[in-house]
Amino acid sequence: MIASIQDILRSWELGPQLIVASQVAPKVWRVKSGGKVFYLKRRGNTHPWGPSDELELAAYLNGKGIAVESPLLTRACQPALRVGEKSYLLYEALEGEPLKEPTLSSLTAIGAHLSALHVHLDKYPGQSIVSRWEIERHTRQWVDECGHPPIGKWAREVLLELKGKMGRYSELPCQLVHSDLNKGNILMKGGRVTGLIDFERVRKAPRIADIGYFLAGRLKEGNVPASSGSVAAFLKGYEGAGAALTPEERRLLPYVILTFLLQYTLFYYDRGCFSLGSVLTTIVEDFLGTGVISIK
Repeated sequence: MIASIQDILRSWELGPQLIVASQVAPKVWRVKSGGKVFYLKRRGNTHPWGPSDELELAAYLNGKGIAVESPLLTRACQPALRVGEKSYLLYEALEGEPLKEPTLSSLTAIGAHLSALHVHLDKYPGQSIVSRWEIERHTRQWVDECGHPPIGKWAREVLLELKGKMGRYSELPCQLVHSDLNKGNILMKGGRVTGLIDFERVRKAPRIADIGYFLAGRLKEGNVPASSGSVAAFLKGYEGAGAALTPEERRLLPYVILTFLLQYTLFYYDRGCFSLGSVLTTIVEDFLGTGVISIK
């Protein structure tokens, strides 16, 4: 028998009246109770990084002044409710709203916040169980599984060129990173970052993987030219907070961004979004031809 969301929510001390406002994503429900807002999230149990690890990391980061969502304990004092092969975690909503259309000032604020996050993640003691974020291998899988031969051929050529550019990426020091820093996981209010959510996919990687992932998500919207100032504004905040990139990180960052843009291109073609995929192929080709992604 499949448990209902109401049945699942009874595993937490939320009071007698529960209102499930809506299912806001395939695996996320927005819940109201006692004048407060919560989010119930369903996850698989396939990662070595689990709810207990997330709870400990959240306590550590919140203690350092980095506001992150933290799983609430169930009536059985567990950070998650296991239902079959899935786990359910409940979080109280943090202050702020998901980032919508970033401004240059908000990008600078996000850069400074991510810089502080990376400093504390690098010092976190519980890193041994975390898997590595292998962006090159993941990109190769996307290329190998591409169901559109012309795009697959093009992507293999791009990947070959990237391999020559990113030879020393694997030599960069690794640390814990968020690995899913998109607009929806960054909460803002009044131009400041008020919280970060969704630490389900915490992994180990060079810190520029986190930076490149976020910036690629920004640039895939068509704001690639250096004149947009997006990358520069972000790095102004990141490095201004005291975590300057090394010369090698600065050299490699554009190619990390390009690696994620290639992944997005293949994702759109795989989903049948050919117009979006076509836009991204142009962006990738422009970058390879002109070095348009400037981080100066």
